[in-house]
Amino acid sequence: MKLLLALFISLVPVATWSQWMDPISPTWPSAGWTGDTEFFTLNANGQLQSQFPGLGFYQLMHDLPPTPNDMELSCFYRQNFSGSSNNFGRILIYESGQPDSVGHNNNAGVKGWVIQWGNTGSSDEIQIFWNDGAIWEQMADTFFIANGVYGQIKMIQDSMVHFFFQDNDSAQFYPLLHTALPLNFQPMHVCLQAQCTSSNGHSFYWDDFYCGSPYIPIPLMSTGKRSVVFNEVLADPEPNTAEGRSEFIELYNNTTDSIWLKDWILYNTTTAHPLPEKFIAPNAFILLCHMNDTALYKAETWGLESFSALTNTGDSLTLCSPDGSIVDVFQYNLNLFDNEDKSNGGWSLEQINPQLPCSGDFNWSVCESNSGATPGRKNSIHDTIFSPPTPSITDWGIDTDQSVYLWSNLPWEQDSIQLQLNDAFMLLSCSASYDSLIIPLPEYNDGDILQIDSVQFCNTSIPISIQLQLPVLTEVAVPSIVFNELLYHPLEEESPFVELYNNSHENISLDHLWIENQSGSVYSIQQHHHFIRAENRIALTENNLIGQCSNENIRLVKQLPYMTISEGELYLGYTFFKLDTLIYHDSLHHPNLWETQGLSLERVEGGLIQEAWLTASKHSGGKTPGCPNSQQWNYHLDEIQFQITPDYFSPNNDGYNDVIAFSYRGDQPGVESSLKILTKDGHVIKTLSNGEWQGQQAQWTWDGTNETQELCPVGLFFALLEVWTGQSTHPLKGIKSFVLSP
Repeated sequence: MKLLLALFISLVPVATWSQWMDPISPTWPSAGWTGDTEFFTLNANGQLQSQFPGLGFYQLMHDLPPTPNDMELSCFYRQNFSGSSNNFGRILIYESGQPDSVGHNNNAGVKGWVIQWGNTGSSDEIQIFWNDGAIWEQMADTFFIANGVYGQIKMIQDSMVHFFFQDNDSAQFYPLLHTALPLNFQPMHVCLQAQCTSSNGHSFYWDDFYCGSPYIPIPLMSTGKRSVVFNEVLADPEPNTAEGRSEFIELYNNTTDSIWLKDWILYNTTTAHPLPEKFIAPNAFILLCHMNDTALYKAETWGLESFSALTNTGDSLTLCSPDGSIVDVFQYNLNLFDNEDKSNGGWSLEQINPQLPCSGDFNWSVCESNSGATPGRKNSIHDTIFSPPTPSITDWGIDTDQSVYLWSNLPWEQDSIQLQLNDAFMLLSCSASYDSLIIPLPEYNDGDILQIDSVQFCNTSIPISIQLQLPVLTEVAVPSIVFNELLYHPLEEESPFVELYNNSHENISLDHLWIENQSGSVYSIQQHHHFIRAENRIALTENNLIGQCSNENIRLVKQLPYMTISEGELYLGYTFFKLDTLIYHDSLHHPNLWETQGLSLERVEGGLIQEAWLTASKHSGGKTPGCPNSQQWNYHLDEIQFQITPDYFSPNNDGYNDVIAFSYRGDQPGVESSLKILTKDGHVIKTLSNGEWQGQQAQWTWDGTNETQELCPVGLFFALLEVWTGQSTHPLKGIKSFVLSP
């Protein structure tokens, strides 16, 4: 048995305290213990074990050394059965007098705390009593122990009195009681008591006694990345669920060592919250919340007076060790919920695998427990087999200082990078921040090629192929950027978008640009240092769009201004200047269109006349985000072009010329077309297009069937194309002949 007592040293008249943590004599009885010493022994594990001969009550007493006002008393206790009125164990922490079989002696004025395992009516619970020398008052009745007790009991006395129990199967101490400090009470003695029948005479064990200042093990000098991690976050507790009662952040000790969190800092965006001078036990959970909310949770909870509100829609959390090193980062947002109902409040975000050497959005999801949260215990989605996805570059940008920004699906972990700029190989310093990497580049020319073949993710070098054509950027010049396309009434599964066009010969940075609606809501369109290349376009959207051209021409923004579905106004600006105005309304769409939902309005490109807006053509899918608009001015074509490919076809399903294609290209945007198949007698047997709204070009195919889907006989046929432009009252016509062969 090890008795760890504070050593009282009197070197000068002022008392000081230190801790004696060496094992005492391996023989029994040890010095200082009084009472029924003959009924206790040291077992092979060095534990004090009962050797009671039969039914009875047994006890040991030991004096405690003088202790400071802030003190801790703890020990190991084991009991191989569930308690009852005839079988229970106790620990008394008292000031004076001689305890008896009921835990106090009123005549002797015993005053102190009683911790008991088992009693009538609550045989499977830990009970805590306060004895003022006359009355034995129950203070706590908690922690079920149905199959016995095996763990560590601890009392801490500071401005209050705290009792904790750590079960052998648990990685953390469970709070039993927090209460006010009794007046004029100084712990002076400890007493071990046992009441048992003969069958349990050898079933009590004690060990690892400690008394003194709150125990502080030697702190870990090195606390690496993700030694302590963010493991669960509840940012929006309303409406309350069973365990989602207040905002909290859960930390998890990812190591097998106790870690001293003195001088550690929690950053909520930029607000610093120093952590308490306490330990987080190995593989243990700690809840951080406002100091007024600690009583809401059974788990070990640290209340922070300065705990600031967590933003419901998203925030950035950073945990730093005393030397300023980042230990863990979590940037949460509503997209992580992947569940609209749960994103409205009352549900926490949980980490899937805390043991991963790096983490990110991929490692977080919404709590699946019906309680809404799992504070202080294993997460509902916990999965140690879960692994990171394949690393990829999700976005890139560049600023006017010629620094390249790379974004990925995994956190970056490097401070230098090897790359190739044209034919020159170089090693450059860089800075990593969560999912972004910033690389200051030496001077380069417009169009130079940057090549990167290897990056560092999760402490591992990953082969990767990144090739970027670098632009040299300039600031915005009025009126170099204009609105070019707008989808303000998308289909249900789509997202609205705004397309901008760079009408200059310079590459322009999107930094400091904004869009405003008629209600005065202004939103920055810059998120990742994006840009528009010279005489090119970029589509801005809140969600991913499938790029029909270059993905570089589609960029995500945090939020676009709200756009009404019938009419509205948008303003494009740079710092304090307004660059362009777009007044949109349904009447800009073609008058023959009955339904315009899902169709964009395009500026007619070429002349870039501000007033010329038309509906995107059907053959372009009704929208062209990031691509040249389907409506174009073309002053070089002055006649209709109508072609057939091939001149004959054979729809016999042999895989060769089974269909015939018809194509049209004209010199005017915004036209209606009609395409019909005629027999040699002039009868219409198939209508492929009837008054369709389109751009300057279109294409159709025919499989040789009539209106009733029957295959037409072989022979000579004609295709009649009629086109109405905005400038004509009569259609332009074209007719081509072809052969349907066997």
